[in-house]
Amino acid sequence: MESTLRMLREQEKVTLETMSKNIGIAPGYVHQIEMGHRTVDFERAKLFANYYGVDILELFEPIRFRAKKIPRKTKE
Repeated sequence: MESTLRMLREQEKVTLETMSKNIGIAPGYVHQIEMGHRTVDFERAKLFANYYGVDILELFEPIRFRAKKIPRKTKE
């Protein structure tokens, strides 16, 4: 089952290693989060949301309800 985090990473064409290095979380741990084997706390969720430029709530939206790419937030 694909997660929102994995979908975002693939959408950005970023490797697991590159993304995890940029946010400071081990690749294996990020992989476990993407696969649903680990939960993510609020602070880490903010890291992912900031990295991908999305609202933190979008990270937890069920992927089956998505019909298209997630739009990036615009900086105001």
